[in-house]
Amino acid sequence: MMRATAVPYLREAQLLGFLERICQALELTPTQFGDAEDHYRAVATFLAAADDPLLRGCDIYPQGSAALGTTVRPEGRDEHDIDLVARFPVSAKMVGPATVRNAVGRRLAEHATYRQMLEPKNRCWRLRYAGQFHLDITPSVPNPTCASGGELVPDREARMWKPTNPLGFCDWFSARATLVPSILAHKELSEGTRAQIEPLPAQTPLKGILRRTVQLLKRHRDLAFRGEDADLKPISIIITTLAARSYEACAATGVYATELDVVLDVVERLPHFFDAPPLGKSGYFVLNPTTSGENFAEKWNANPDLASAFVSWHKMASSDLRTLLEIAGQDTIERHIGRAFGEQEARAAIEPTTKAVEEARTQGKLSIAATGVMAGRVSGSVRPRPNTNFGR
Repeated sequence: MMRATAVPYLREAQLLGFLERICQALELTPTQFGDAEDHYRAVATFLAAADDPLLRGCDIYPQGSAALGTTVRPEGRDEHDIDLVARFPVSAKMVGPATVRNAVGRRLAEHATYRQMLEPKNRCWRLRYAGQFHLDITPSVPNPTCASGGELVPDREARMWKPTNPLGFCDWFSARATLVPSILAHKELSEGTRAQIEPLPAQTPLKGILRRTVQLLKRHRDLAFRGEDADLKPISIIITTLAARSYEACAATGVYATELDVVLDVVERLPHFFDAPPLGKSGYFVLNPTTSGENFAEKWNANPDLASAFVSWHKMASSDLRTLLEIAGQDTIERHIGRAFGEQEARAAIEPTTKAVEEARTQGKLSIAATGVMAGRVSGSVRPRPNTNFGR
């Protein structure tokens, strides 16, 4: 179908603006992160001041979503999850995992305030700051066998050290987030074309395609696995790793019409980036790319329902994002985004645009595109939307 080049781009830019505002509303604000940083530095100071020589020289830093810039407020509550590593400069050969873990727990329990907030977990200790966030503090020691500076963390259930590399993974993810896909909209809509488009509600581009894609996937997962299915939801590190690999491939080989097309392709290609089982092994593998011996999908091999749940959810997430391109009308879009990412967040994201559209309509600056989406009056040549090559 022949249509004005600017119209589909503007429509997708508007959809991107909605998704961007949802991500902004769900993530930690700079103030919240600053408060969390103050709290975990205080914890580090308290641990390092202990009489126990094991705890001296403690260094605490964020890992996971707080370090990667992909935080998402858990569905149904206001508290953010902030994962921390408390690294101690002791040798794993000299001390067992339970010893280090218990030493941290004992020391935190000595603090009158921390004692009331303390909760044990398999690999960490949780401090819950009611109504704000909770800090999950995982003790670690250096991993002498990891060439990239990895660490070992205690696993209470397995009663052993487990390899990991939070700092290395953060660097690996951040390097992929800086990649820039080829997006035709940035080239096709020349300044002259943009100038012909009468004022519309401000279009908000996606702030970091990879990070926003991870946030959208995590939010969609949280809503999809509410209630009885909560134990089956894919863990964030699997989603993050697969998305980073998929984005890297898309940035290297794909040519896209808009940023939204990149998001859709990254999501649809997630299942292509599982690791092949190591020689002599079988099952599911999403290996940590920055250290050996850590399989993020380890629990899938003990519980196949986790793999089945991922497959079903992935199909749903892909379909929900793809449907955004097929529906029209603010009310319909709001309902669809609300079901996928949260009704309250969808309403807050779309309401500013709705008001701006009404103002523009009153001033006679809007027309209805053939697709049924509000668009500015566009003049200029008419040509088909560029084809895309997703590198498949």
